[in-house]
Parts: sequence; structure tokens; C-alpha cells
Amino acid sequence: MKTDEPRLYLFVADAANVHPPFLVRLDERRGARRVTAIAQKGIRGFAIDSEQIIKPHFTVIARASGMTFMEIRPRAPLAPGEYAVIGSDLARIATFRIAAGGL
Repeated sequence: MKTDEPRLYLFVADAANVHPPFLVRLDERRGARRVTAIAQKGIRGFAIDSEQIIKPHFTVIARASGMTFMEIRPRAPLAPGEYAVIGSDLARIATFRIAAGGL
């Protein structure tokens, strides 16, 4: 992305006990983009190091059929680098890059 203040649009499950998506900064290790997520066998959910989480603004645009359509945007401009949006489980991940010298 060429802007350091992206607006991301997502559909998420509208269910009880489902956390909103995380916006996280990825680390580059051994040529791969990574975020450390901790999960315990037998316990639902996961935890991510708070230093990697970027607190976003959430705006709900619409709700229908058990889904919520929302906009996510960072509270402050993002530094150039790799980022991810992580959904309600670790199978729901979308990555993106903020280019150096944006608009």
C-alpha cells in the first residue's frame, strides 16, 4: 500500500465471545514474515505479544445474516513494513505491506 493510514474492510462473524480482528506488525525472521501467537491445547483462542498489536479504530458499517461488515484503520500512521489482520482464529490472516515513502 502506498498510504500509511490504510482503511481495511472486512466481514467478521457477529457472534458472542468472538474478539474483533487484530492489526499486527510482522517481524522478518530468516526471510519470512512472522508474528508470535501463543495457543494452549484444550483452551480456545490465542494470544499475541502486545508489542506487535496496533490498536485500530473499528467502524461497523452493516450487520446481516450473522456477519458484520466493518472498517478498520490505524489510530496513527503506520511505519513502512509488513502487517497482518488476524481474525477470530489463526486460519484467518491477511497480510499487507506499507511501502516506504508513501503518498
